[in-house]
Amino acid sequence: MGRLACTLLLILAVTSAHGSGVLQWGDVQIDATGTQAELFWQSDQMLAGFQFEPTGCVFMAANGGETEALGWQVHVVEHLVLAFAVDQEGMIPPLDAPLHLISVVVPEGTPQLELGGVIFADAGGNMIEVTGPGVLALEPTCGADLDQSGDVGVDDLLIVLAHWSAGSGGDTNGDGMTNVDDVLAIVSAWGPC
Repeated sequence: MGRLACTLLLILAVTSAHGSGVLQWGDVQIDATGTQAELFWQSDQMLAGFQFEPTGCVFMAANGGETEALGWQVHVVEHLVLAFAVDQEGMIPPLDAPLHLISVVVPEGTPQLELGGVIFADAGGNMIEVTGPGVLALEPTCGADLDQSGDVGVDDLLIVLAHWSAGSGGDTNGDGMTNVDDVLAIVSAWGPC
C-alpha cells in the first residue's frame, strides 16, 4: 500500500512545482560489466521520491548513494528508474551541498548519458523543480590508445617512451606519471579498441 501511495505521489507531482533542486553528474567508472555514473542531488526541499528515464540508452541497474543507505525502494527497468522513501525517516532533508543520491549503470560503450522525464517530489507530493544534470559524455574505454587511432599499437608505445619520466604525456592510467605501468597498459590493451 505504501509503495502505491508513493508512486501516485510521484505521478501527481507533475501538477505543481514546490521548491527547487539541482542534479549533477559525479564520477564515472567503466569496466566489463558496464559504465556506472554517480548522480548527485542538492535541494531546498525534503526529497521523498523521484523518477527519470535514459535518453538514447537503457539502464542496467541503479543503486548506491544515499537512497541505498536510507533503505529506499528502487525499481529499475530498461527505460525507467523509480525510487522513493519507505517512511518519513528515510526522506532526504534539504541540502546545502551536493549529496551522492544514486548511481546508474548503462551498457559499456554507451557514448553519452542524458536523463529525460525527470520528476522529483517532496513529502507532500509536490513537484520539485529540477535543473541539470545535462549530457554526460562517457569516457572512451580505450585509455591506452594515446594517439586516438582506434587501436593500441607501436605508435602508442612510442608516445610512452618519448615521455618516459618526463611528465604525463604518455600516461595511460591517470596516475600523472609516464612509467612502466603505462608500458604494461599498452601491452595488455594491444590491438583494436
